[in-house]
Amino acid sequence: MSEKGISEIIATILMLMITIGLAGTAFIYISGFLQSRTQKGITLIDISCSNSTGQVYITIKNTDPNLAIDSGELTVRYDGAPQTVSWDPSPIPPQKNSIGNITCSGSMCEKGSLHTVKVIGPSNSVEGSTAC
Repeated sequence: MSEKGISEIIATILMLMITIGLAGTAFIYISGFLQSRTQKGITLIDISCSNSTGQVYITIKNTDPNLAIDSGELTVRYDGAPQTVSWDPSPIPPQKNSIGNITCSGSMCEKGSLHTVKVIGPSNSVEGSTAC
């Protein structure tokens, strides 16, 4: 009498592969879910330059649904040089915008020139340009 089917060894290997695959899928799902809940992200809304006041205005949004971003967690580079920025409001509430301003001087505010602004946040960075 010939029996048809798979051997016990192959059945065990298949069960292990299925179990490992399910555990891996669960791990990836859970780690992605937890990571997205604890990241403080920012997006760049606007950059503008005012030659009359000598100010560059940067508007960013805190994209985190639960956590505020303190101004100490943000770094701003204007044409590659680090800048001191005062943010309003600070800390930036979850899902809210904040406006930062840089007082420009010398070549920072040349009329007709294009300047790059990079804001580095806790989990990402955003970059944009403005013409003064």
